[in-house]
Amino acid sequence: MLKGFQQLSLKIVGLVNSPGKTQRIVRDATVSRMILKDFFEIIRIMDAKRYFAGAMGEISLRASGGTMLISSRGIPMARLTEESLLPINMQGGMDLADMDLPDYTEWHHTVYIKSGARYAVLCQPLYACIVANSGQLPAKKVLVEAEERLGNMHLGNPDELLPDGKLGNKGTWLVDGVGVFAWGEDLNEILARLDLLERWCEIGIKSSGK
Repeated sequence: MLKGFQQLSLKIVGLVNSPGKTQRIVRDATVSRMILKDFFEIIRIMDAKRYFAGAMGEISLRASGGTMLISSRGIPMARLTEESLLPINMQGGMDLADMDLPDYTEWHHTVYIKSGARYAVLCQPLYACIVANSGQLPAKKVLVEAEERLGNMHLGNPDELLPDGKLGNKGTWLVDGVGVFAWGEDLNEILARLDLLERWCEIGIKSSGK
């Protein structure tokens, strides 16, 4: 199902893969120190909740000047630093197939191009992954209003993640065999949404006896 995504040639320019140059570009991307501080604090919270399966997690943020910063492939979120954020200019075109980008960089890129989101994260919360693999969301009654509070939530084929129209500024995508891809304008809100999703899925699974 995901083979098509893995074969995508990302049309993005401006990646610099040298650690020294990456550090300079991150600094020049005018992401404030406070934003980066909060960014890494929330990553540590997510990691402490065991929302990332080893080094399979991905996280990104929108910077100024049409740039996004994204975590390097193969780095556990607990060890992510400013130097391991890859800066990408989202305008123009270049084949980055051989670069050290995470597997689903295209999803992050699409979110920033088609919405006003400022952050995107791919993670693997246990119960949410079980639900994603089951192909069926928990019954609404197990946690009343959870589905409404989560908003713009989809479960199914990731091909639907790339519609012709604009994406909402926040959303949650449960992807079979991959995890949960969530985006939004505020990373604290994304964390709260993932917490609610995970709890809803846990209650649903346990109440159904699965």
